[in-house]
Amino acid sequence: MTPRQRIAIRLAFALIAISGGLLAIALTHTNTEASCSTCTGTYYGVNETRMNQAIGGTIWPQTLSNACAVADVVGLVNYDYLKAGKSLKFPNSAYQTSVEQYNQTSGSSEWGYAKPTNQVGGITNIAPDFGNDPRSAANDVQHYDVSGSAVHDYIYRWQFAHRIQPSYAQQVLEATTLIVRGLKNWQEPAIVFINGGLHSVLVTGAWSSNDPNTHFPANIQGLVYRDSEGNSSTSRQEIPISTWIGGHFSNQFGVYSLWSFYYGDRFKTGDMRNTLDPEPIVGPYKPSARFPHHWYLGFTWVQHDSITAYDADWAINAYTNRVMLTP
Repeated sequence: MTPRQRIAIRLAFALIAISGGLLAIALTHTNTEASCSTCTGTYYGVNETRMNQAIGGTIWPQTLSNACAVADVVGLVNYDYLKAGKSLKFPNSAYQTSVEQYNQTSGSSEWGYAKPTNQVGGITNIAPDFGNDPRSAANDVQHYDVSGSAVHDYIYRWQFAHRIQPSYAQQVLEATTLIVRGLKNWQEPAIVFINGGLHSVLVTGAWSSNDPNTHFPANIQGLVYRDSEGNSSTSRQEIPISTWIGGHFSNQFGVYSLWSFYYGDRFKTGDMRNTLDPEPIVGPYKPSARFPHHWYLGFTWVQHDSITAYDADWAINAYTNRVMLTP
């Protein structure tokens, strides 16, 4: 199955709900300087030349249809090795298979792992995911990374910050602000789960007209992300914030909903029947009657931090920056 076919199949349910035209914008860039005709303010992002090296040659694109998170792990870890002045940890696409093989025998959580397993996430998943769940991606980065910093799965739901539900657009802006804070403070990519959890990308840059560390939400103008459906010259996607929030993003890899849907809910209806990206079934994050959601009805991403007292088994409340002990 080709990457284009995979995207078409996996987004079929979302496309049924979409009416009207697509936002057709030519947003692929191969230059090393960030640019956005609709964006103003300061650009916060990683080194573009180093990012191209981290995924260049035959390292990307992803080699399996459900291995987007594995490719993202490879790209992020390679970036950190280059940043540390070292050679690439994963110099070619064969190393995606190496990560997948590691996941079959090592890296399970302290609570065990979800069954059935698959050929990419293996025993690193705490949910019976189609590919890698967010905990799996965090574990893989921490296992291979050279920086010595901690790595965690970050979760944002509006209830963390508000008593009354704000607009959907504000929720996305708040969660995105927290990602951009990480970009500014760590100068490293974040693995961000998009399309209702069906895909993941490396978010590598953003424009904001005010400081994301002191404004919540920040006035973010647009984002840059790298999509492992492509290679170093085709993966770079540059989008205005309205497209990140509104979806309907058409590019050479398909039509993307981006963050127009929560993780697990592609129609904003609360109809949680996403069999490809389910909730955890082992450990303290398994939903209960009191705590009915973990990843669902929110946004999630993996990034570096300084919370070294807890390993990658533990998720972080992105708003409070504290470890989550319950879903």
